[in-house]
Amino acid sequence: MSKKVTLNELRAIYGDISPAKIISVLSQCADILHPQLPELLGPSPSVVPVGPDQDPHIRLTRDLASRFQTEFRLILPAATYHKFMRGLDGGKMSSSKPSSYIALSDKPKEAIQKIMNAITGGRATVSEQRDLGGIPEKCAVYDLYFYHLVEDDKKLVEIYHDCRSGNLICGECKAKCSDLMAKFLDKHQKKLSAAKEKVEEFLEEKNYNEKR
Repeated sequence: MSKKVTLNELRAIYGDISPAKIISVLSQCADILHPQLPELLGPSPSVVPVGPDQDPHIRLTRDLASRFQTEFRLILPAATYHKFMRGLDGGKMSSSKPSSYIALSDKPKEAIQKIMNAITGGRATVSEQRDLGGIPEKCAVYDLYFYHLVEDDKKLVEIYHDCRSGNLICGECKAKCSDLMAKFLDKHQKKLSAAKEKVEEFLEEKNYNEKR
């Protein structure tokens, strides 16, 4: 892989680049392309889901795939680009900051606490919010509605305009969001528990049949 790219090319793409970053970049490219090796799937179309910040990796990977045409006839990978959802604290979600996200394994009470502490697009006071309205574009709670909790577009638009007009204040909005999230997590975790039981039954049956 390293024979197909130059240091100047990597610098042009990534700027200052260290040996560790070179290894990381080439490893990611190899990871995307290796399923097309003859001993695996062979040349085959692929779609890689990435965030917009990963676009340079995809472009480099496509360039490298084209340079391996003689040896492996690789098909250039395609990509879908996904928008990042902001963390509950307004920054990036991070596994090192549990307060920045809600995990599917969180207990409903834990999720509610995180939502109540989440950053919003609200004003400094309730009266100011009533007069000026909120800013849902800056609100992590509205993001939860938008991406996860409200499927009905009309209801989503209603929440948006209620916030913008000042009819909906942050405390009320967080309470509604918390209720939806708690119900979602409770339902999901019950389904997960039932699925685990079925998996265990399947594995026990599989082990029994293999021993016969």
